[in-house]
Amino acid sequence: MTIPNLGSIQEILNNNIVPVHELEKAFAGTADAPSTDTQVIDVLARGGVLTPFQAQAVREGRASELVMGNYIILDKLGAGGMGAVYKARHRRMKRIAALKVLKKELVGSADSVLRFQREVETSARCSHPGVVGVYDADEGPLGHFLAMEFVDGTDLAGLVMKRGPLPVAEAVDFIAQSARAMAYVHSRGLVHRDIKPANFLVDKSGTVKVADLGLVRISDGTDSSEAADQESLTQAYTIAGTLEFMAPEQAVDTKTADHRADIYSLGCTLWYLLTGKNVYAAKTQMQKIMAHQKEPIPSLTQARGDAPPALDAIFRKMVEKDVSKRYQSMQEVADDLSKLNLAPASDTVSGEEAGATMVMEGGIAALAAASSMANSPETIVGGQSSSTVVVVVESSDFLLKRMVKEAQALGADEVVAAKNIMQAQEALHDKPGVRLVIASNTLADGSGLDLLRQMRSEDSTRDIEFVLATSDEPVGSVLQGFAKSVVISKTNIKAHVQELAGKWASPAKAAKSVSDMAVLIADDSLFARRRLETAVRDMGFKQVTIVKDGAEAIEKIDSGTFDIIISDFNMPHHTGDQVASRAKRSALNSKTPILMYTSETEDHILESARKSGVDKILPKNATTEQVQEGVRRLLGLN
Repeated sequence: MTIPNLGSIQEILNNNIVPVHELEKAFAGTADAPSTDTQVIDVLARGGVLTPFQAQAVREGRASELVMGNYIILDKLGAGGMGAVYKARHRRMKRIAALKVLKKELVGSADSVLRFQREVETSARCSHPGVVGVYDADEGPLGHFLAMEFVDGTDLAGLVMKRGPLPVAEAVDFIAQSARAMAYVHSRGLVHRDIKPANFLVDKSGTVKVADLGLVRISDGTDSSEAADQESLTQAYTIAGTLEFMAPEQAVDTKTADHRADIYSLGCTLWYLLTGKNVYAAKTQMQKIMAHQKEPIPSLTQARGDAPPALDAIFRKMVEKDVSKRYQSMQEVADDLSKLNLAPASDTVSGEEAGATMVMEGGIAALAAASSMANSPETIVGGQSSSTVVVVVESSDFLLKRMVKEAQALGADEVVAAKNIMQAQEALHDKPGVRLVIASNTLADGSGLDLLRQMRSEDSTRDIEFVLATSDEPVGSVLQGFAKSVVISKTNIKAHVQELAGKWASPAKAAKSVSDMAVLIADDSLFARRRLETAVRDMGFKQVTIVKDGAEAIEKIDSGTFDIIISDFNMPHHTGDQVASRAKRSALNSKTPILMYTSETEDHILESARKSGVDKILPKNATTEQVQEGVRRLLGLN
């Protein structure tokens, strides 16, 4: 059969996405000639000629975006504050690579482009088995990109999220590998400044590679112009790094912190791998900084009974607050860890944990996160919170006081005052129970509409009601496309707030007590199931049914009634969206709220989950408190 002469085929050929001989082979096996672009794309997708991501791009007329210089994009692996990471194949070499692409919106920002260029330059200085390799840097339809080694595995943060705290021997092996790799990085005159679990990738053979050199500082041989660029870049980002893993001296002065700050951060990473928690259970940015400065170093042997005292001593020396008493080189850390002679880790991992689904194929979505604090691992802690919080955002002190006073009419437990988008985001991430944001349209660091867009782009804040207050005549169309949002005039805030107060300030209590409610938990990860069960039982739920795959979940949904369903997305037999769709069609659970608890970050996957009937989505690095708050909201519990 000849190749159909349709627009989609011409797009594929014009952009050299698929060779002619592969197209001929694909259509040779079809009985009936496809007559539409949709049929053509379906044939190519079913035959594996196009990946699902490529097929969607061709359907939407974006075939040209699949071509980035010498690379053909195969899939999207993840996205973050600075851009996105794609899986791609080199046209001629056929080598698989990871493309880190800078957001187009950031190209106009000199600081963002400088930081991206800094990563390109510093990555090019490193060639080591323990450092993610860099192949190329160029520009394409999606923007500036960095072509890197594709690591077929996951990052250490994702590994802990999926399996829970790691066996001691395995964690020590990962940290020892990381220390050796970082010893090389330091030998090249570089300081990483953002060491954390998400920035170490581990492939399927157990090899660890350090990633994300976007915050690296060159510590020697830097000429005056380079030094000025580094200082400008650091000032632009205020504090370089991630607070949960940041050395005390780095928080005080990012520019002068040396390689020993990386050693401290690696010690915090060791603690996280062994406990699944951050070293210090602080919440706000200031509390995190002060904890690393003042709090006593916790005991690793108390946190992990099977950790030998010698390992505790190594940990304590890595996170010593006095830099002079800390390890002075990464090689010293690696040498001391290698002397422990721990038993092989393979014997300590249960078959069920080892067989849990690894959600993120490349495991390098963290490369795109660009050290955003919102993406750093959260402390896993218990506790309940029934508070109702309102966040008011206004840059004018006079108007802020007035808006706060009028917002108190809602009867909320707490009204948080924020003077800009940054403070508002901090409140949204640090305060459980935020139910409403009232924001001025004109703010010091952007607009209320910018804040709304950010909130709707994150699952943790997507469902929070939003009021945009403007000095102009309010026009409802400005919020077109945004659910749970309204635009009002600043001159009449009080009336609108009172109207909202009657709408949601006192949610109706559940018709029956929590102890009488039935919960279904479906997740193929043993660690996730245990964590979710603990979270709901701590809330008072007694009727908790737990299953470990989609087939079991559907069987339970068809045979019993539940008050809430908590499900993973990637599970054996049936995915979470299929489970949700079955629940919404069932006679017993069609009105049951569904909370999805997942590691997935792909927009099209999350959208599929929402369309299937999922009411709320939480990432697997959400705190226990956030999970409990999500359950409360869905059930209308105070």
